[in-house]
Amino acid sequence: GCLRQTRDGYLWIGTWAGLVRFDGARFAVFNNYNTPELVSDAISDLAEDTDGTLWMATKDGLVGYGPGGFLRFSTEAGLPDPHISAVAASHGGRVWVRSGSSFFKARGGSLTKQIELGEKLDGPTVMMAEGSEGSIHLSTPSAWFVIAADGSSFRTNRLRPDGEPSWQATCLLPSGKMLA
Repeated sequence: GCLRQTRDGYLWIGTWAGLVRFDGARFAVFNNYNTPELVSDAISDLAEDTDGTLWMATKDGLVGYGPGGFLRFSTEAGLPDPHISAVAASHGGRVWVRSGSSFFKARGGSLTKQIELGEKLDGPTVMMAEGSEGSIHLSTPSAWFVIAADGSSFRTNRLRPDGEPSWQATCLLPSGKMLA
């Protein structure tokens, strides 16, 4: 699960059984029974753009909730993989989205492809954040990747060198620094 407080004061909780909004007194639940856009109830990450849209990483598409209600982007909308593994706020007001080995930026009702990395990434996303210079910092169970905002450079920092004890990053700060 995941938590995010949006600028309007709501606390949002992403769970394996849907999205929950808490207003300080009441809980409202959104899932595939009452929200058709939530084809998959499994929400693994949340991020908000400057338009006030809350973006959800689900196992079956990218879902946004904003002033116009819910919207969903799927493979039919150009996502290469229906499983969205991470979303992270961008300094430019958009939200970074990882779908397979591709990275998109979302804002309001639009989704734009930014980077395609092919086979360079290994493993699922544990955490993702944007660095101060606009690069993407992404941790997987075995590595910490730094990807230039335009995809022109790519750096891999192995977290599990051969013979070393097993550990993984558990938090990436908005500056792109990693905590273990």
